[in-house]
Amino acid sequence: MSKHTWTLSEEQLCCKEVLLEYVKPSEHEPKPTNQFIDYLHAKLPSIERGSIRMKIQNIKSILEEYRIPNRLDISCLDNYSLLNLEAFNQMLLELAR
Repeated sequence: MSKHTWTLSEEQLCCKEVLLEYVKPSEHEPKPTNQFIDYLHAKLPSIERGSIRMKIQNIKSILEEYRIPNRLDISCLDNYSLLNLEAFNQMLLELAR
């Protein structure tokens, strides 16, 4: 299958879900990474799980770069896209309101 080209709305969805699950204070334990990938895959069925995993790893990189405490237990990937960063910043502002 060919490489997926992410849209802004797909990027926003992933960023928002990561922020809600792994950054926002909560009394519940966050989902294990594989379960979270399945959760996102159900929302974005046209995107392969491997691509979703890499997207989460890119989001983790942004979290680390911004020094935002998080409960995301996954390694970082380098070289996230400008679209990914734009979506992250938009969702961060939206959730801060």
